[in-house]
Formats: sequence, structure tokens, C-alpha cells
Amino acid sequence: TDRAGASVRGGTGRGGGRGGRRLTTYTEVSTFSALSSAVLASDIHVTVAADMHITSPIVVATGVQGVTISGVDYHQRGGDDTTLTILNGSFTDRLFYVSTGADVTFTGIHFMSGSAKVNNGGCVHVD
Repeated sequence: TDRAGASVRGGTGRGGGRGGRRLTTYTEVSTFSALSSAVLASDIHVTVAADMHITSPIVVATGVQGVTISGVDYHQRGGDDTTLTILNGSFTDRLFYVSTGADVTFTGIHFMSGSAKVNNGGCVHVD
């Protein structure tokens, strides 16, 4: 969704970046594979269209900036706890690995059943 709350799929808009305005790409995903691929790029707003099982950690790499991952209903329906999109790790591993220097924001997401096999960060590990 854009700032006015209108749904935008695969479009672009202006985002407020450090040191000036950056072009932000808006996309909606409904599969684990699509979500994993979407966070490879900087300046992207990814809307997760439905609850999703995360089958292996999604890596937000060093240098990736301006990534926002949001639940589909959170902004469209007023943003309370009953409208969170669930990302479920099924206790197999952590859901996200955020590398040093990466910039990612999560909104309207409920992390569930992550597991830290080694070290910390059962749902989200941040270097």
C-alpha cells in the first residue's frame, strides 16, 4: 500500500531515504520464494498477501537498504493486532537473518514458531 492507503502492486513511488528521496518499488507476494527474492533489492516495500510458512531463513544482505515488509491487512483495515499477517517458521529455523548494515522494517507482521538452532534470534537474527 502507498501512503494514502491505496493498494499498489508492482508499482513505484517516492520513498523518504537518507540524504534525499529515493524511488521505492511496491510489490505484493504470496509465496515464500517470492518473499525471499523480493528482499534481495534495496528500496522495496513488500506486502505479504497472506499468512505464510517460512521454510528456511530469509536473508537481508549487507548493504540492502530501505526494505519494508508489511502484512496485507494491517494498513488496509486500521492496524490492530487482529489484522497481523502470520509468518510461521514451524520450529525448523529462524525466519529472518538481517546482516550487518542492512536496513529492514517490519510492520503488521506476527512472527511465529521460529527456532535458533545455533546462537540467538529464534525468529529474527540481527547481526
